[in-house]
Amino acid sequence: MFIFCFLLTSILIFQIPRKYEVRSSLEVASSLVGDRLEPVEAPPQIAKLIADLYRSQSAIELQQRGVAISSLAAVGDVKVEASGRNVILTNQISEAHAGVAKDFQSAIIDQAIKVGAPLVENVRLAILARVDAVTGNAGILSDRLEKLRAEANQTNRRQEGLNELLASLQNDYSDKIKRLTHQQDSQNALEDLREIRERISNQQAHSRELSVDRARIGHELLETQRLLEEQFRLQRSGKRELSTLSNFRVALSPSILPVPIANQSLPLFATAAIFSFLMAFGTIVALQKFQTSSFWREASSALRPEFDQLKIKAG
Repeated sequence: MFIFCFLLTSILIFQIPRKYEVRSSLEVASSLVGDRLEPVEAPPQIAKLIADLYRSQSAIELQQRGVAISSLAAVGDVKVEASGRNVILTNQISEAHAGVAKDFQSAIIDQAIKVGAPLVENVRLAILARVDAVTGNAGILSDRLEKLRAEANQTNRRQEGLNELLASLQNDYSDKIKRLTHQQDSQNALEDLREIRERISNQQAHSRELSVDRARIGHELLETQRLLEEQFRLQRSGKRELSTLSNFRVALSPSILPVPIANQSLPLFATAAIFSFLMAFGTIVALQKFQTSSFWREASSALRPEFDQLKIKAG
């Protein structure tokens, strides 16, 4: 009984129409930020939009093309999940609805690409604006750097001239000190020495001012150079982002894949085995109850004399 029921249910299982899986994938637009490719919009957010919005819009579009509502209902349960920078769409349907499922997923992906195109363009324009701004800043900083270098060169020349003048004044002062003892008019010599000391003092004060200017210019040169290098780095980064910016695209066009038979049949075969076992067990229990019933004992007693006569004749 078990084998009969199991064979019968197995034949029925093999008569069940085979399922197919329609799978497609959308690659989200991305750009290189730092050392990593980053999507311009989070794939989970795209998957949510597909499930909540694009799916119904695509169904309406296919219905307007003449696709039957019953077919759309059969393929409407699209599974949407985000994986890395991709959004994956899957349907499990019968072979009769495979074509509609492919069209449905294509319409969904087209809708996502159409909506995502302006976003990519806005990102591109934002990167271009940032690169232009950085390029402008770099030009301003370059001009300032040249002016500071020219100012530093001028200050250095002034410092060199001042050093030469101080050296000359100090030599003149030393000579006048040496000649002071041999001069008759010491009063005029002292006036000359006083004048030279004042000039030396003034020039030394001027030298200190030039030293402060040189320190200030040196600091501004270093800071401007650092800012300029930072602008160049941002410019390179922006150009790299711009060159690596990709659009939303179809990573995998809708494809029909047979669902493995084991995935469909194993649960059914397990159910069939349990059903067959229960049928066999029920049959055994029913037969035992029938044999122990009063009707079966009366029928057996009535047939026994005839059975005994047949045994005597056979003997």
